[in-house]
Amino acid sequence: EAEGVFDSIADGILTEPFEKVYHQADAFFFGCTTSSTFGFALCLHRPVFVLDVEGQPWTPEAYELLCRRCVMIPSCFDEKNRLRFDEDLFLEKLDRGPEYPDFAYVEELMIPGGVS
Repeated sequence: EAEGVFDSIADGILTEPFEKVYHQADAFFFGCTTSSTFGFALCLHRPVFVLDVEGQPWTPEAYELLCRRCVMIPSCFDEKNRLRFDEDLFLEKLDRGPEYPDFAYVEELMIPGGVS
């Protein structure tokens, strides 16, 4: 679906399943946190960026833990229903380079009680 759209700004578009190509990415950018790939990405040692859409109904405890794991980029829909966010903020955060991820979200909400 995105063929040609990102040619001028992306190195390439991978169409294989995420689980087969994730190792090729240095960071992940999500506009939707309800995909199965989001949970998979949270478990990896790579930066995860999330468009934090205004009005999203978050559980406060989950949101706090998610903010420790992900770089949250405030965003909203404009009057023409286009998603808007501060691209400079995103680039600044991306340029900082990876930090060791905080896995409290994964440990407390995705794998409560740990792995046996």
